[in-house]
Amino acid sequence: MNHAITNGTVRINRAIDIGGGHVPAVSTYYLDETNSNVDLFLENLPNAIGFEADLTLNPLGDISNGNDFLYYDSKLSADLEVEVPLCLAVNGLQLQSVAVPDLPGTLENHGLREGELMLFAKNGFPFDATMQLDIIDADGNVISNVPVMGTIASGLLGFDGFVDTPVESKLTAYINEAQVDLLYAGGRLRITSNYNTANQPQQVKILDRYRLDLQVTVRGSYTVNGDE
Repeated sequence: MNHAITNGTVRINRAIDIGGGHVPAVSTYYLDETNSNVDLFLENLPNAIGFEADLTLNPLGDISNGNDFLYYDSKLSADLEVEVPLCLAVNGLQLQSVAVPDLPGTLENHGLREGELMLFAKNGFPFDATMQLDIIDADGNVISNVPVMGTIASGLLGFDGFVDTPVESKLTAYINEAQVDLLYAGGRLRITSNYNTANQPQQVKILDRYRLDLQVTVRGSYTVNGDE
């Protein structure tokens, strides 16, 4: 590892005495591809990282005219935090979810005749998405396509280039009587979100906390006691 903190002596500032207690001094050092070889170092794919240091307390001696201090809870600690985001550009990246609809009535006596599906999306990814809705059988084969109107808006980026605010979008899709019959016969809804970063000026960073939450509701024509 090559960086200023590994190539020489690092000076750590002293704490401040506030009378009966102290305010610790915090020193933070950032390592990236512009000031170190940390990218090459991490490409070794280590499963653990250890470090060793020699520490000299009060290296300059008495520079406070005998007013140095030491409290019972005084300590020196060091932490190493590594952030390795997935950085990429994509074309046709797909995320899929399969839902089994909870339909009123039975196969012989439908409770639902036709209707409008409403898809509520909460997008925590840093790019827009389109939605594809299919009805599939038990083996995953597509038996009908349901056109979806609308797009999923991108999450909002913070000053650090990462998504800090997911964005909610509403999409709609019409499902006809023939497609309702397929669902009552055991069909399932497969929801596919399609991502493309072609409109991004550069590669985007993906963190493991990013997610796309979906909720599907229906507004339609029902049959109650034999009457629509």
